[in-house]
Amino acid sequence: MIRYSIAIILGSVLFTSLVVSCGDENPVIQEMRKAPPSYKSLAEKDDVLFNLQLLYPLFDWVEYNRVLDDDLIFFFSEDDIANGSPFTEFEKSDEIRILRHMADPSRHDAVLSIELTLSYSEEEWTPITPEDQKYAGETWYQKTVVYNMIVQAVPDMTFVCTDVNARVTIREGEDYSGKKMWRIIRWRDGITDGLLRTPVEGHAFSKRSSTWGGIKAVYR
Repeated sequence: MIRYSIAIILGSVLFTSLVVSCGDENPVIQEMRKAPPSYKSLAEKDDVLFNLQLLYPLFDWVEYNRVLDDDLIFFFSEDDIANGSPFTEFEKSDEIRILRHMADPSRHDAVLSIELTLSYSEEEWTPITPEDQKYAGETWYQKTVVYNMIVQAVPDMTFVCTDVNARVTIREGEDYSGKKMWRIIRWRDGITDGLLRTPVEGHAFSKRSSTWGGIKAVYR
């Protein structure tokens, strides 16, 4: 089995001004405007994952809005829920708000950098039939991805996710012009045990998280 991994790493050089003087906008977003990322069209199923791993470290909630289906549900891991998470799921509006909060330099816990790697096999997406009759006649597709993430935030917090599995389900829809596109409609986080967790060398942690959901809950 071949595994594809794409890492988006934003160095701390971009973020010095964020701590010293917050300003009106996250410097990562300023840099993105100078050199807009090359997103894919979402015409192919794997375009969804490619764009996701590119947009998240850039805090690009505009593209995130395009990647997420309007009926998205992000399901928290069973471990997070068992360990007292106040949330069990998020909707699309929650997801967009969270990413905007992460990028807000005025927050006391503003995010300085995100390192994100999504890994997945070349195998085809598995077709499934939605259980909800609202989607009768539709065929969705799902795939398991493995993600690794390091999120650094002020004043001295680092969140870590290491080799966490998630099941991603996508649905075919249309953009405003009627062009076909794939979007994420379900994300089931931490589908394996999710516990781990060995600190990454060189990082001192004042807070840790084992899942993407755990990080999102902080910025809800």
